[in-house]
Amino acid sequence: MSDAKHRLLDGLNANQQQAVSTTEGYVRVIAGAGSGKTRVLTHRVAYIVEEHKAWPSEILAITFTNKAAAEMRERIDHLLPDDSRSIWIMTYHALCARILRMNIDALGYPRDFIILDSDDQKQVLKNIYAELHIDIKEIPYNFALSHISNSKMDLINPKDAEASATFPLEVKLASIYKAYVKYLTAQKVLDFDDLLLFTYKLLKENAEVLAQYQRKFKYIHVDEFQDTNGIQFEIVKMLSGMHENLCIVGDPDQAIYGWRGADPKIILDFEQYFKGVQTIILDRNYRSTQSILNAANKLIEHNRDRVKKDLQAHHGMGEAVSFFEAADDTQEAQYVAHTIDQLLAEHGNGILNDIAVLYRSNYLSRILETTLIDAHIPYRIYGDIRFYERKEIKDMISYLRLIHNPNDDLAFNRVVNEPKRGIGPKAMSVLADYAEANNCSRFECLANIDALGFTPKVRKALSEFAEVIIELHELQATKSLADIFAEVYQRSGYKDMLTADPQNQSRVENINALETSLKELDTQESDDDTSKLAAYLQDIALYTSQDDDQNDDGVTLMTVHSAKGLEFDYVFIYGMNDAVFPSKRSLEEGNIEEERRLAYVAMTRAKKQLYITASAGYNFISKMTKVPSLFLNEAGLWEGNQYKNERIIQKPLETFKKNDRIQNIEVSTDFKTGQKVTHNKYGDGIIVSLDGDLGTIAFAKPHGIKTIVVSHQFLKIKE
Repeated sequence: MSDAKHRLLDGLNANQQQAVSTTEGYVRVIAGAGSGKTRVLTHRVAYIVEEHKAWPSEILAITFTNKAAAEMRERIDHLLPDDSRSIWIMTYHALCARILRMNIDALGYPRDFIILDSDDQKQVLKNIYAELHIDIKEIPYNFALSHISNSKMDLINPKDAEASATFPLEVKLASIYKAYVKYLTAQKVLDFDDLLLFTYKLLKENAEVLAQYQRKFKYIHVDEFQDTNGIQFEIVKMLSGMHENLCIVGDPDQAIYGWRGADPKIILDFEQYFKGVQTIILDRNYRSTQSILNAANKLIEHNRDRVKKDLQAHHGMGEAVSFFEAADDTQEAQYVAHTIDQLLAEHGNGILNDIAVLYRSNYLSRILETTLIDAHIPYRIYGDIRFYERKEIKDMISYLRLIHNPNDDLAFNRVVNEPKRGIGPKAMSVLADYAEANNCSRFECLANIDALGFTPKVRKALSEFAEVIIELHELQATKSLADIFAEVYQRSGYKDMLTADPQNQSRVENINALETSLKELDTQESDDDTSKLAAYLQDIALYTSQDDDQNDDGVTLMTVHSAKGLEFDYVFIYGMNDAVFPSKRSLEEGNIEEERRLAYVAMTRAKKQLYITASAGYNFISKMTKVPSLFLNEAGLWEGNQYKNERIIQKPLETFKKNDRIQNIEVSTDFKTGQKVTHNKYGDGIIVSLDGDLGTIAFAKPHGIKTIVVSHQFLKIKE
């Protein structure tokens, strides 16, 4: 079939057609955001089969996620309904696992080898730590596993790691690495990184196995090549060494995973590794408007490490990009909620799933979530859990609950051994039995701790815990919320636990965001005699009870990293301030190219309208006065005082147009203690107590006692 009439080229633009039909040799496809790269890849694979250049089983297509592999498989199945099943479409790790299952015996391992998951790895480390007398507080498991993974991916063996270790921490990490590899080798088991490492060794050291797969794969394709690391590239280089037909597809401007080992220089320098490389640029964008692309193009031009391209929109100019600077972060969140409310009023609730709010870090979602709840706008967190459901937040809220009311057994049970104090199930059972026998709370049991028969270690831990809670309980009337929080965060040991592990950075940021909310509350005047801590805990209960309403439809909140590969009609980039986006670390280190690529990815998620927001004031987390991000200037969206931006007018959320789905729901208001009720999620229950709009309700197992807002739409009086 001639190319001029080939069905697989029909409907493609000239550059896409070139990428599909250029099948021989080394081909680099620079595919801009929204340029149809998946379509090009799948059509290219089908084209090779239909042109009889190879059997389906002789084609390999590598992706980075199982989801992407499944999507590619589905599309190719549609294009080649009778010939697609034998095509190898999989992730790097799946490819390596498949090769090893057939050939790992050449390395002295059984073919039915076991792959360790993260829990298995931590159990191995637990035994190693005991053997080497290493304290987990000094070197957390995740930190050690990250070091081991980086060493493997950099092809550093334990012997070399030991030889190069200089500082005490490096020496300990090297000893852990050595013992870890020794254990895995003895047990003949592999971890996730070993799938890559062992495949690399197998192909490097066994010419027969390498030749087998070189002969097999006549055509190799790799998607999202900007995210490839060194060892993955070496594997692909070896596999393509015989037929020399390798097509890589990616976009250096969307390389945002350097922090986990990806090396964008591989795609940038691709022409230096192979002779006769053909580069094809896909710059026709089928997603966004030209207004959005103009801003994104201007921004990314400031990066030096890139392949030059300017995206051109298929859909025309569209609405101008909107930038809004609020007076503070509260008003910034209100602006986002108000604008979403206007979009819903104009287009209807059917567009809820077409709206996304993107932010640089998870901690930024706190004020957004509470504001959207107040505005009755359904939302969902993509790729993460809601702010007040995150473990570290629930732990610290439980500490505050216990300080306010030491007889709160639920809070006590959650934090008495968090961080670990050696209070195990046996000790908790003793406390529960004593409390029931003496009709008292768990905390009240500690007044008679000497009578409970605990070991000296447990008795000491519980006594110190009780001392902290009692002191802060007595100080809550005179100390600020932020001071109480800082005290318990420090004295409980929770701060030391989190900050000991660099991989807990996002959790630390969440804690800092919670502390910021308390500082803000400290500045507000109280309207009644209720203590600020009691009022705060009531507000949190209100928010978390409404969080239980997990809507199928809702505005999507997510980090920019989570948004990679997705698209939405309406996108808000929230918190566009220096030291937030770009991050403070990137500014301090003078390395912001990846941050700029991240902002570029954020912008190019928008299809119809892009809103960018920032706020003035002081950032308690970065400890800096807030100024709009330098990226706004680079994108041509803000030029200091010359930009005519509006500042938000203080406007109560109550004046917003209410969502129709909320307006039309009738809720019961005549609730009484002892009344039987029914809840959409928790089923039937009985109201145990009422405190204003807040009810404590006993539901059947497994739900148990819940404190929720009785006027919530999901709760009704049982007929």
